Amino acid sequence: MRNAYALALCLLVGVSSNVFALTTFDQVAIPITATGNGMVIQLNKFNSSLGNLTGIELYLECNAFSGVIKWDNESSSPTHVTLGIGAEVTAEAPDALTLIVLPLQEGDADVDADNDGDPDFLGSDAFAITGGSGNDTDSDNPADFDPYIGSGKFDVTISSVGKTQSGTTGGLNGELISTAGEYSGLVRVTYTYDVPEPMTLALLGGGGAVLFFRRKRR
Repeated sequence: MRNAYALALCLLVGVSSNVFALTTFDQVAIPITATGNGMVIQLNKFNSSLGNLTGIELYLECNAFSGVIKWDNESSSPTHVTLGIGAEVTAEAPDALTLIVLPLQEGDADVDADNDGDPDFLGSDAFAITGGSGNDTDSDNPADFDPYIGSGKFDVTISSVGKTQSGTTGGLNGELISTAGEYSGLVRVTYTYDVPEPMTLALLGGGGAVLFFRRKRR
């Protein structure tokens, strides 16, 4: 009898550390205006019945399109040109997930420079630049988790500003054409959590059954 209890206890305690990590997420598409401040969106909190929360990641993505920025160098002197169109976006969430900054970028926008010395925007030295999507911030500190656990939602405040960037060195004669772009994006929260492995659950069940039947026989 004592051996049976010892075996059951080993099954219940010895395998309790065998877990594996899963993720779940919620995301919301956000309209990003050229100058938009204080837009509040809501994302689902983590459902604690899924398992033990071990990490949170907040991600922001933005794409720029439809804007135009062009530089036509009509000078006989060559020039080095930097052009860009996009948006700078910040997202503020509770506690540790406080700030995300999206750098200037170019998506489907028309961005190029003509460096051939003629007023035609058709030079062979025209070029386009591209940029990335968003940065993210994350936390694996349990002290930061409380605002994100429960059955409700939490707020994320979005602020954005549309931007164009242009700079030249060298030849400076010419024309700059620039129109504002349009922007779209999303905010996503990803939760990482631990759950017992299937084998662990089976062993826990087996240990519980040993205790139950031994107690019943007595």
